[in-house]
Amino acid sequence: MTGEDRAVLRSTVTALLDLTDHQEGAARTEVTLSAHGPRIAACFLEGGHKTH
Repeated sequence: MTGEDRAVLRSTVTALLDLTDHQEGAARTEVTLSAHGPRIAACFLEGGHKTH
């Protein structure tokens, strides 16, 4: 994985967390890499909330 790939993944996950207004606490995001770029498979936020 290149540095550019990591930057795109980081940007995608950050955009999702911004969209959910997640400010602090644990979050686990599952990302699938496709020919069209990264796709969010699931996101688990602290407290048992799930955004899918």
